[in-house]
Amino acid sequence: MTLRAIQPATRNPGDHAWLVAFLKQLRREDLSPMTVRGYQSDLQLFLRWYASPALEKLTAVDIMNYHRHLTGGGLKPTSINRKLEALRRLCRWAQREGKLTINPAAEVKLARTVRDLRPAGLREAEVTALLRAAGQSRHGLSKRNYALLQLLLQTGVRVSEAAALRVRHAVLRAGGLAESAGERQQGAGASAEHQRPPRTQRVSGDSPAAASR
Repeated sequence: MTLRAIQPATRNPGDHAWLVAFLKQLRREDLSPMTVRGYQSDLQLFLRWYASPALEKLTAVDIMNYHRHLTGGGLKPTSINRKLEALRRLCRWAQREGKLTINPAAEVKLARTVRDLRPAGLREAEVTALLRAAGQSRHGLSKRNYALLQLLLQTGVRVSEAAALRVRHAVLRAGGLAESAGERQQGAGASAEHQRPPRTQRVSGDSPAAASR
């Protein structure tokens, strides 16, 4: 089965009686004007694709083909789902109003979206600004603050892990300082002797003075 091609509409999709009445219903539901315009735009796009004023003949196959058409157009899944949801809502309204005997969009499946679970990292300019601010700390805290930031940035330890570090956890090695981050406490009464260092990573030897330039 071939996809329905987009054809020049014989009339303005915005003039379709169903769309006009549906938008009036949305306004009565006190939706924001921007939301109503979004529904209007998405449904006009569908009507131009459908290229027929006979919406009462709309079938589930038509909607599946429209779904394929949207997918083939390179749209993002979130954009596809918004357009399909507008069509689903129109069909629910039409069924309640007696314009459709069955809802052809009832079984339509939305496009699968993939959440980006990667943490957002700092840009190089933001890292430089952070280190510069730490290197310019007052009251004799510049070296401490700079070292803490370098530790967090270059080893990936949690703030709680960094706060739990003690001098005995620091190990001097050739080429720089290494930190050995202890395990987080297993309970409020856990002692330092029961924490074992899971990883050792090198910390940059750049100085606060360099960062403040």
